[in-house]
Amino acid sequence: MLGSVHDPLIFLYTGRLAVRAFPSLWRPDPAQVSAELAAAGARYLVDLPCPEDGAWAGAQRAWRAWIAEQAPHLTRVYDGAGGHIRVWRLDGVIPGLTRPAAPPPAPGNALG
Repeated sequence: MLGSVHDPLIFLYTGRLAVRAFPSLWRPDPAQVSAELAAAGARYLVDLPCPEDGAWAGAQRAWRAWIAEQAPHLTRVYDGAGGHIRVWRLDGVIPGLTRPAAPPPAPGNALG
């Protein structure tokens, strides 16, 4: 599963499932990125160019804040020409992204 601001584009060009991983344009919050990635179980993040002004300005700031905050947990695996396209593997424990482990089965049930 890939996360990207251009999830339909990623799907059309690669055939891989993608989820929107960019803050809302109207109420941008960096935590939205973690929530979207966690809900989809994304393992990679694809950063493609998008507008940096107008309605996109707040979302771009929130996006950059999230990238900076999570940098220790991101492993860059691809840099496109001029740094316009970047791909990271999501490593380690990102708060709000890593799903908690399921509790062990109770003794005596079908799995325990």
